[in-house]
Amino acid sequence: MTRELIEIKYRVLPEMREGVVRLRPSSRVSDLLKTLGISPDSVVVTVDGEVVAEDYVLNESSDVVIYRVVSGG
Repeated sequence: MTRELIEIKYRVLPEMREGVVRLRPSSRVSDLLKTLGISPDSVVVTVDGEVVAEDYVLNESSDVVIYRVVSGG
C-alpha cells in the first residue's frame, strides 16, 4: 500500500520556527514554500546542508532549513 502523503520536517531561520507539513510524494521545495506561504525570492533553502533550487524533490528524510534573506541599507 502506498502512502498518500509524506511528512516533511522544516526549520525557518532566523525566526527559529519549525514544524512538519504533509505533502504529496515527489513534492518539490517550491511546493513546501507555497504551503508555508513563503516567497521563494525571499529565502535560501538547504536540504541536508546543501543549497538547493526550487525544483529539488523532497523526501521524508530531508533535513530542510529555510533561511530568510535579510537585507538592509
